[in-house]
Amino acid sequence: MNYYNILSYEEQRLINGELNVGERVIWADKPVLGSLFFKSFAIYLFAIPWTTFSLFWMYGASKGSFIFSLFGVPFVLIGLYMLCTPFINKNAEKRTIYIVTNQRAIIYKYGRKIKVKSFFPNQVANIERYQNKNGTGNIIFSSEVIYNSDGERSTNQVGFIGIKDVKKVEDIINRELLSSV
Repeated sequence: MNYYNILSYEEQRLINGELNVGERVIWADKPVLGSLFFKSFAIYLFAIPWTTFSLFWMYGASKGSFIFSLFGVPFVLIGLYMLCTPFINKNAEKRTIYIVTNQRAIIYKYGRKIKVKSFFPNQVANIERYQNKNGTGNIIFSSEVIYNSDGERSTNQVGFIGIKDVKKVEDIINRELLSSV
């Protein structure tokens, strides 16, 4: 696949700087825009009443004591952050590149910092594919279990999220990486 049509010159330069000697790109693409945006849209919907209530609470509290109304500031800030979450995710999608080489699968995120996560053949042996009716989907390499301060557990799936033609990409990974194991 010719990934030069998909990625900008700067993105190609970033990828090429990450490759090892003898490593070549077989496939590269970016997530379908909106795949993370819509995933976090429920947070946005929850944030509307949260922020509205927080602002009304601060307004009501300000009639008594200005200092008392300041207790609402953290709740307003949390609400504003939740309102921004889908847009933050959309911006992150634009700065994410998924790559399959002849040696590994790579999740490359760039911006203020560069984050590169590599998955070698022994790490992609048990990949999971989730496919939508339109052919887009996710390829999951691993799942990370995260515990919050209350001890509640959540799972973060790591892999190629929101990619086009997910079955084709899975076939490329199986052919290029798993045939050498």
